[in-house]
Amino acid sequence: MFSSDNRPTLTLVLTSLTIGALDHSSWFLAYAGLLFGFSFLVGYKWTRPVWVWLTILAAGAPAINVAAHVLFGYQAGYSLLEDAGMRFVGAFVAILPGVGMGVVSRRVQRIFSPR
Repeated sequence: MFSSDNRPTLTLVLTSLTIGALDHSSWFLAYAGLLFGFSFLVGYKWTRPVWVWLTILAAGAPAINVAAHVLFGYQAGYSLLEDAGMRFVGAFVAILPGVGMGVVSRRVQRIFSPR
């Protein structure tokens, strides 16, 4: 990656899919912790447009879930759209506090940093 390239799209997509695999394998604590940590970094760096990076981060779990439904015949107690939608909304439950903590940390660091 070049030093002038500040768009972490590919890295974030691969991270999101890896985190989504953790969600699908029922490692929920690791899943929530990683979502919180990566969203903290997005909130701390505040790379524009933030909503794109957060959507990419949240889309990993539904993408893995849809792939499991389509490719491997995974059948949950819900329909495909309900299951993927619940995982997308659940990802944002872990993402939003992480972004908030990242923004607060960045602001506090600016206040207390020597000039």
